[in-house]
Amino acid sequence: MEKISLKIPANAKYFSSVRLFLSGILTGMNFDIEKIEDLKMALSECLNVALKLECEEIIEIEFAISGNQIKIKIGNICEKETDFSEEISLPLKIVECLVDKCEMEDENLIITAEV
Repeated sequence: MEKISLKIPANAKYFSSVRLFLSGILTGMNFDIEKIEDLKMALSECLNVALKLECEEIIEIEFAISGNQIKIKIGNICEKETDFSEEISLPLKIVECLVDKCEMEDENLIITAEV
């Protein structure tokens, strides 16, 4: 398994760079263009959730590549005790439709896809 880690400021202006990075990884894994676009959109939604919750000043992203599978872990996502549940439930439903698996684990949002 190969792992690549990125840390970006919690600022939406850096999201396009992360999407481009993901696109390069997926192209090398032979994902088709439709699946690449789906995963880029899913990643954007996850990053927007992290930004909306305003948990940390840094968003940590880890790409774990194993064979024909990629797991993307977006870290530093806290579960605030505010009324954000409705605001983040729609983006997470979108993510669930775009990837093979979507789960919360501690303060990490993990999405998984296979070629």
